[in-house]
Amino acid sequence: MLGIIAVVGVMAGGAVAWNYLFRTQPVLYEDVEEYFLYGSTGTEKGMGMPFWIWKVLPDVFDNLLPHPGEGYEGFGLVLEQGREVPIGLTRVRMGFDRVGTNCAFCHLSVVRDSPGAPQRLYPSGTGASVDAQRYFNFLFAAVNDARWDADVLLAAMDDAGAELDPMERWLHRNLLIPRVQKEIREMQNRFSWWYEVPRAGPGRWIAFNDLKYFFARQPRDGSIGNPDVPPLWNMEPRQASGLMHWDGMSDDIWKSTQNAMIAGGHVSVGDVPWDDVERLVEWWMYQEVPEWPYEVDAELASLGESVWLANCASCHQMGNPSAGRVIPVDEIGTDPWRYNLLTPATVAAYNEMAVETYGFDDGQIQKTEGYLALLLDGIWLRSPFLHNGSVPTLWDLLTPPEGRPETFYRGYEVYDRQHVGYISTGAEAASRGFLYDTSLPGNGNGGHVYGTDLSEPQKWALIEYLKTF
Repeated sequence: MLGIIAVVGVMAGGAVAWNYLFRTQPVLYEDVEEYFLYGSTGTEKGMGMPFWIWKVLPDVFDNLLPHPGEGYEGFGLVLEQGREVPIGLTRVRMGFDRVGTNCAFCHLSVVRDSPGAPQRLYPSGTGASVDAQRYFNFLFAAVNDARWDADVLLAAMDDAGAELDPMERWLHRNLLIPRVQKEIREMQNRFSWWYEVPRAGPGRWIAFNDLKYFFARQPRDGSIGNPDVPPLWNMEPRQASGLMHWDGMSDDIWKSTQNAMIAGGHVSVGDVPWDDVERLVEWWMYQEVPEWPYEVDAELASLGESVWLANCASCHQMGNPSAGRVIPVDEIGTDPWRYNLLTPATVAAYNEMAVETYGFDDGQIQKTEGYLALLLDGIWLRSPFLHNGSVPTLWDLLTPPEGRPETFYRGYEVYDRQHVGYISTGAEAASRGFLYDTSLPGNGNGGHVYGTDLSEPQKWALIEYLKTF
């Protein structure tokens, strides 16, 4: 009898543990764009944070936010009315509600027509407003603060309306709050390299050093890999060219997606809902390019087309000799730090890891000789420019390097229709943006001198034409 009671007790305990820690309630999205914005790609299991802990961090640690009182929106995230989490974050029930990240965390472009104007949202864009590094630095600071305490956090959850039952309260106090602190401290140690290099700032990826040091297990060598986030729309011609990313490091969109899943925090490929991710890839292949939302001077744009054909099309219009091809770094002359980060040894080690750990095909990434001559579709929405985002507007890009801004502000959402790019100067940009200093390693704004010798009327005509891309 005692044996039966023990078995029943174990079964009951197992049922409780399953219900409170592992029972999954997936959220399904029929609309692929809605799935892109809010749907899970599987990060919650490996790197998800309990929802109510995540929810109250801006309340408890308000003084650690970039803009106190603004919550997570202060990092450039967009919280739509009626939503519980910003775009790019997910809420999934896995025993308890967990918050993870998805592709939209980095790939959402936001534009305001003027200060205080409504936000225009463009899914699959460049994420120029989101400061991902600062978001994670906030988490790192929170778990090392004396206020990271079960009593403090549980009281904040009560104030926020959590209504935890006794078991949930016990789990938060004794398991979840201590575990989150431990795991985020481990993540901070993993990313400790980024305290040794210039800050990335909004709209720039922070994953490439992680690719080298964590996944490829390469020694720290002072590398800097802070490229701009590229858009995901209209991927079919990029797939046809066989080269992707700023340097052509990938030759296939599916490989690129697999690598993004690794970088996004998936512990196992089994955590990834591959059928849903495949829906995203198919959508990106043919997703329409966002159109310029303002007026275009058709006559001036017509003049600009001839300037384009004579000066730009050979590299940036598919079907021409250099279009979609890698331009050697010595020829293009742009900042070499991102190019130098990916060494042959890093490539070999990463590819071996991808096969052995994740079961992917060999050859996930490759080393090339420079930077890719990209298609310019939706170029108006891809400011700042060059692979490291070191040039704020198209007008600045057509200016000789010595005349380009040495410092400017990134992350401000208000748009400069004349020069084509986000406004990057002035008191408002300074209050909302991140100061980008082109003198720092990895931030150089030299190179790509094509078009800088055009006459001023030719430049304005070309810019007007580029608005139509």
